[in-house]
Amino acid sequence: MNSVKFAKSIGVMLTLVITLSMAIVTSAAAQGQGDRGNGWNRGHLTRYAFALGYTRGYQDARERSHRSYREIQRWREGTEGWEDPMGARTSFRDNFRRGFARGFMDARSGRSARYSQGDVDRIRTESNEHRRP
Repeated sequence: MNSVKFAKSIGVMLTLVITLSMAIVTSAAAQGQGDRGNGWNRGHLTRYAFALGYTRGYQDARERSHRSYREIQRWREGTEGWEDPMGARTSFRDNFRRGFARGFMDARSGRSARYSQGDVDRIRTESNEHRRP
């Protein structure tokens, strides 16, 4: 009889340990999704990368030396302007490429630029201000 109670106690303890472990892992993962301490939040990273990519794509298209944005090295790399404290490099790259493609196509279509270097600088400054304690 004592061995049955002992087995049930061990089962309850294991369940508690597993539950607490999962809670800790989930909490750590959720914290990693945000600012990562000194990192940028996802919204600012997205805005900055897109605007920076847009201005670079627009400038490159105006030079008329490439038929497609896919031929351009900075689009292929997609990390111009990225710094480690910003957070996820892949997220930056994807948004930079999207912005670059849009800027390139807008310039080739004769549309006015949606972003300027001043906009890029302003977004970067806002991102830095939001990170400060």
